[in-house]
Amino acid sequence: MKKLLFGMVVCLLFIGNVKALTFDKVVESYKEKVLSNEIFSEMFKDSSEKLTITNTDNSVTTHIDLTYLEVEDLTELNVIFNYKDGKLTYENNDELNNEIDESKYLLNSMLADLMYITIGDLNGYSEKQIQDTLTEEKTKSFTLDKNGIEFNLLKYTKTDQESGSGSFTAFFTKSFNLDINKFNIGEKRDHAVYLEFSEVVAQFKKDFANYELALELECELSNTENEIDISCSKNETSTKVVFKYSNNLLTYDLNLDEDPGSQMTEMIVSNLYAQLLLKSIATLNKYSDQEIVQALTDIYTKKVTLENNGIEFTEKNIHTEDNDGVVSVVGDVSGISNIKIDLTKFNLDNLIEETKNEESVIAEKCSEKDGNYYDKNGNSVSKEAYFESCGVVENPQTGLEIPLAILICSIILGGHLLLRNKNYFKKI
Repeated sequence: MKKLLFGMVVCLLFIGNVKALTFDKVVESYKEKVLSNEIFSEMFKDSSEKLTITNTDNSVTTHIDLTYLEVEDLTELNVIFNYKDGKLTYENNDELNNEIDESKYLLNSMLADLMYITIGDLNGYSEKQIQDTLTEEKTKSFTLDKNGIEFNLLKYTKTDQESGSGSFTAFFTKSFNLDINKFNIGEKRDHAVYLEFSEVVAQFKKDFANYELALELECELSNTENEIDISCSKNETSTKVVFKYSNNLLTYDLNLDEDPGSQMTEMIVSNLYAQLLLKSIATLNKYSDQEIVQALTDIYTKKVTLENNGIEFTEKNIHTEDNDGVVSVVGDVSGISNIKIDLTKFNLDNLIEETKNEESVIAEKCSEKDGNYYDKNGNSVSKEAYFESCGVVENPQTGLEIPLAILICSIILGGHLLLRNKNYFKKI
C-alpha cells in the first residue's frame, strides 16, 4: 500500500464556436413576442383569429385582418420576413402619402422591430439594450460584417395643419438584413444565448471526442431526447454518469444507492465530465477560449449561483473503509455530488472578471524578485517563510525551486487515498 494525494488536473481541449441559433427557433420566439405584445394583445383580444403567423422553411408571414376597423383601403396587412443562408431580410417599399399609409407603415414597423428584438434577445441582449439601438445615428453605424446588422430607418416628417401645432417627425423601420448568428450591438450581453438541448449534445459530443481522458478512461457517450449518458470502464471497474434535461435545466445527481467505493468512482468521473459540459455550454454561449479557461479553472472553488451564473452544485465527502480486501480505495474524497445548469441563465462574466483581478496581482504571489521573497498572499517574507507558504522544495544540489502550484493546475477532488488490490482508473 502507498499513500497518494489524488489530484485531478483538468486540461480541456477547445474548438471554435458553432452557430447556436436556427430559423425555426427565431420563428417560434417571434410568434411568442408578437402574441404576447401588449399593443397587439389589446388590439385583437376579442378577435385573435385576425392576427395569424405562418411560416415556411425560408420565410415567416404575419397576416393582420383589418376589415373590422371599417376604414377604406385599410383591409389587411402582410408583413414578410425572408430567410436565406443564415440571414433574415425585411423591406417595406410602400408609399407614404396619407394617414392610411402612415397606419400601415406603423404596423409594419412595429412587427419589424419585434423581429429585430427577437433576434437580439436570442443572442443574449435585453430588450432595453436593443431598443436603445433603434436610433438614426446608431442604426447607420451598423454593418453586416461587424455587427451582423444592416438597418435602415425612414425619417418621416408631417405638418399638422388642422391643429396648427407645427410638425412632428417619426422614424419607421424601412428595411433590415440580419445575420442571426453574428448579431452584435456592441453591448455586454444581458443573459445567456438560448440553447436547444440538441445543440448542447452536439457540442458536447465534439468536445468529448477530443477529450484525451475519455480515451484513458475508456468512456463512451450516448444520448436520448432528455439525457446524456456516459459509461466508463477501466481495470475491471465500471461506472455510469447521467445528465438529465428538463425545462432548460441540466442536472446530475450522484447515485446514493451504490456503495461508497462505487460512489467515489462515479464522483471522480462525473466531476470531470461536468466541467467538460460547462465548457461546451460556454462555447455555445460564444465565450472565447481564453475566457472559458479563465472562468472554469478551479470553478468548484468559486462562488457560483443558479441565479447569477445558471450553475449550482453541492459538495459531498465520501469515506470508504477496508472491507476484507473488497474495497479498492480506502480514505476520503470530497467532490461535487449534485449539479444544476440552467441554459437560460448561463453566465461566466463575474468569474472572468474575478480571474482577471487575481491575475493582476499574481506576479507578487509565491515569487522571488530582486532577492525578495513573496508568500502566497503577496506579502514580503523571509526565504524560509516563502518556502513554507508556497510549498517550495529546494534541491540541495541544484538549488532548483519548484512551487507546488505549478505542478497542480486544477484540483477538483482531493484526499489522501490508500490503494490496495486494484487501482481505480490508474492512468488518471
